[in-house]
Amino acid sequence: MVRSLLRVHRVNVPIEDVLKICSMCEQDLAFFAETDPAVHGNPRLIEESSSSYYAVVCHRLSHLLYCKGIAENNVNLMIIGRRIADHAKAQSGVEIHPAADIAAPFVIDHGYGTVIGETATIGSYCYILQGVV
Repeated sequence: MVRSLLRVHRVNVPIEDVLKICSMCEQDLAFFAETDPAVHGNPRLIEESSSSYYAVVCHRLSHLLYCKGIAENNVNLMIIGRRIADHAKAQSGVEIHPAADIAAPFVIDHGYGTVIGETATIGSYCYILQGVV
């Protein structure tokens, strides 16, 4: 999923960064499968149908590009990072600012309406349930 997003935006990112993002996404996926009883431990079900997981994957990539843009004073990378975040918000209802620092593994479940701001720092093994009754 990460590689296809990079291709769509025609962004060249060092392979080490792509591998780091992929590793974080794999950790997120495994944690999601382990902790959410509704997916019956099935990672493929999450990958193919969870809009909240999609939002987290998009955040991993948008965070990399946005922070790289700040470090390199490259507005184009910052814009692409914001566009990916906006796309994820439109697709999932989960708004995560690209500058938010989120460790892996991380899960948002029932995420519609969740907002994570620019200055947020979220540690490892965080599972967010939004509006669950």
